[in-house]
Amino acid sequence: MKFMKSEKSEKQPKKPKRLRRPTKVLLAIDLIILVLIIAWYFSGFNIAQLFYHGKTREYWIAAVPEKWNIMPTGVDGMTGAKYTPQETTMEALIYRAYTPGWKKALPDEYGGMPGPMIHAEVGDTVIVHFKNLDTYYKRPHSMHPHGLHYTPTNDGAYVYSNQQPGDAVGVGHTYTYTWTAGSDSVGDWIYHDHSVDSVDNTTLGMYGLIEVTKPGAVAPQKQMVTFFDEMTSESTGLPNEYDTINGHAFVGNTPTYTATVGDRIQWIVAAVGSDFHDFHIHGHRWKYDGRDQDLLELGPAEAKSVWFTENAPGTWLVHCHVDEHMMQGMSAQYEVTDKNGVNPSSFSQINTQQNAQPPMPQMHMDPDGDMD
Repeated sequence: MKFMKSEKSEKQPKKPKRLRRPTKVLLAIDLIILVLIIAWYFSGFNIAQLFYHGKTREYWIAAVPEKWNIMPTGVDGMTGAKYTPQETTMEALIYRAYTPGWKKALPDEYGGMPGPMIHAEVGDTVIVHFKNLDTYYKRPHSMHPHGLHYTPTNDGAYVYSNQQPGDAVGVGHTYTYTWTAGSDSVGDWIYHDHSVDSVDNTTLGMYGLIEVTKPGAVAPQKQMVTFFDEMTSESTGLPNEYDTINGHAFVGNTPTYTATVGDRIQWIVAAVGSDFHDFHIHGHRWKYDGRDQDLLELGPAEAKSVWFTENAPGTWLVHCHVDEHMMQGMSAQYEVTDKNGVNPSSFSQINTQQNAQPPMPQMHMDPDGDMD
């Protein structure tokens, strides 16, 4: 006897199971994770910091005398004033980097002034092997760092009543300094001679930069360095005092900085000596202390950085805005090309485009015979 299958006996397709709603605990965990992600984003924390345990960085540096012309062209590019080599040439003292054992001098990063930049990341140990090769002045020398951690025997600062190893390294002698970079070392700092004749030695060029970054920090596309120094007649023996940028004075002798529109720029500005300075780039702004600025004030032994994305093609003046400093040499040029490599400020380009000479100022004679 056959039984008919009822429609109800047919197998029905299984309905998908409903997803259970997240519990309150899961929601709380998700919220905590979200808060941590937001905090990480705004704090600038880099995941590389979790896995970085520091390393040792070694430098071989010597104090070296160097024949130095503050104005190699002999011309002040701003005013057209001319100087003779006798007025501008002196015997400088610089820090120079070497291969291990001081076997071979390395190329000067900034032409000799400032000295080689010392790089470190938080957690690093910096070892500097220093040698005094000052065969001209025959003075003791040292290296004293700002921003890093060190013991008294690695300070490099001479005090007659409390002398320490490394504070007055004699001619032909060596000393090894050990410094460490802490979390409070992040930023830009200077190092300089702090030995017996530290004022003269620093004025003559014995200074450089230390840069400490967090592990994994993003590097700039272009890094500029401007180091202010007042070269006094008392220290140089020259008839005039010069206010210098990287050891040179006046446009055409000081560095000509270059960049392209779109470059991410880090501009490090530092100073030695006794004066305060006001760094200024024409036609540019940057964020500093939470607001837009076009001046950066700094005092003796300070180093600061400004960051900006370049968007202003042309040739711009860079200088200290203390007028006396600018007129005594603290001025330079900054050339920015567009993405096609064109600098719209170039006179040759303007002349080609317009086929005309720039207008000359008109002089007028008044009835008394005087020019106005």
